[in-house]
Amino acid sequence: MVMLEDQHEEQACLYILGMLSEEAAASFEELAATDPKVARAATDFEESLTNLSLAITPFRQPRPTLKNQILDRIDREPARVTTDLNGCIQTINPAFTSMCGYRFDELRGQVPGHILQGPETDSAAVETLRRAIRERTGCEVRMLNYHKNGSSYWVNILIQPLHDAAGNVIGFRAEERQIETSA
Repeated sequence: MVMLEDQHEEQACLYILGMLSEEAAASFEELAATDPKVARAATDFEESLTNLSLAITPFRQPRPTLKNQILDRIDREPARVTTDLNGCIQTINPAFTSMCGYRFDELRGQVPGHILQGPETDSAAVETLRRAIRERTGCEVRMLNYHKNGSSYWVNILIQPLHDAAGNVIGFRAEERQIETSA
């Protein structure tokens, strides 16, 4: 695991758990977009929580413990991915891995569409995404993506630009929600 200042580690944990205010989360995302160590710390914590959640098999109704609250929160999170200005993946969350089947080490530095789009993906939706990245704006599209195992699924994608303190676009954040499984 990457060792950082305690403050950054704490922010990474709170960010992954969704316990930061919108303003603090946006500030952390900007920091993570410019500091690979901070982004890696967040990803490491996220992967640890994912592994923890996969290792737990409840045999009875779970009590409302902090652990269960954290796991419930992870289950409810939409899939999220952040990219640099060129659309290359910088961070993902466990929901993104769950939805598409790819781990972070398989996606880091890749353009999501190069991996997730396939023969039946609508070219108009792809162009909408590309134009938004080119023009450094946000957009929302519905498109067909492909899981690592080859099955397809419909997803609603909302992308927004990420800004630094000076207001410059430094990357993008996408929130994705699976609509339905196709095949």
